[in-house]
Amino acid sequence: MTNTNPYCTQKYPVLASSWNFSENILKELRISMSDIGQYNNTCIAVAGSFGRYEASQLSDMDYIIISDNKCEYKKIKKSLINIVRRKKLLPPNPTGVFSRQVPPSELIDIAGAKDENLDHLAQRMLLLLESKPIYNSNKYEEIQLNILSKYLEYLRDDPAKFPLYLLNDTIRYFRWICVNYQFSFWKENEKWTLRNIKLRHSRVIMYAGMLLILLNSSKKGKDKRDYIAKSLHLTPLERIMSVFNDNNYSSDNVLQAYELFLSRLNQETVRNALQVEYHARNNNEYYDELKLNSDKLRAYN
Repeated sequence: MTNTNPYCTQKYPVLASSWNFSENILKELRISMSDIGQYNNTCIAVAGSFGRYEASQLSDMDYIIISDNKCEYKKIKKSLINIVRRKKLLPPNPTGVFSRQVPPSELIDIAGAKDENLDHLAQRMLLLLESKPIYNSNKYEEIQLNILSKYLEYLRDDPAKFPLYLLNDTIRYFRWICVNYQFSFWKENEKWTLRNIKLRHSRVIMYAGMLLILLNSSKKGKDKRDYIAKSLHLTPLERIMSVFNDNNYSSDNVLQAYELFLSRLNQETVRNALQVEYHARNNNEYYDELKLNSDKLRAYN
């Protein structure tokens, strides 16, 4: 898998630097993971800031291990954890959505089921919205396309249909994130400010990237399915840039606002300063600055 940095270094030095950092780390991980041998029933993708190609040394390494073979899963997870530790990367939350084996069937068979686990919703949507493979990329792409095919099944017979199934689940996932953030407010009040800033920036961009692709697909006629499928390899910001370019709009305002967000979040002092309780947020200079910045970002989308 080859990627070309889409950002002008002079105009967007932080975006360009974060892209290069993410790409280099993922290349190292792919090489290290290839040394453990080939396990055909398992693949690994990264999500979060590494999946969006906007990571820094302060970023968590959020990964999803997809496997229907328990033995393979245990061997590969052990190897991956050792590699992440050796490279001094921050591991994911041990009790979060990245903490357990995910069989492909739980991701594909599928959205909206009465007994659906919300972790499955998160894992499935993250694979479509902001992920990159680091092990067994062929299996990863196969699963991605199988998920997409389920969402776009009605388009096979009627390409003119709008991809409502995928749109509705994308909206559902973003709303679930918002509700979960509110729930976390009562449990971890002092983390609310930083999480709110991330919600207002990276989560909004993740959501907007897919939303704009789906809306723009209406212009593609019978090529709608292929257009959506080809967008899967793009990061959320690249999707926004692509749609803006397709409609002769400049994406500079979006990129400038996101450049400011990353420039602040890449500083440990800023992250620490944002760890304040909810009622102290408006006395925090960084929160005020980034809240205003996020208001501009949403206006540009």
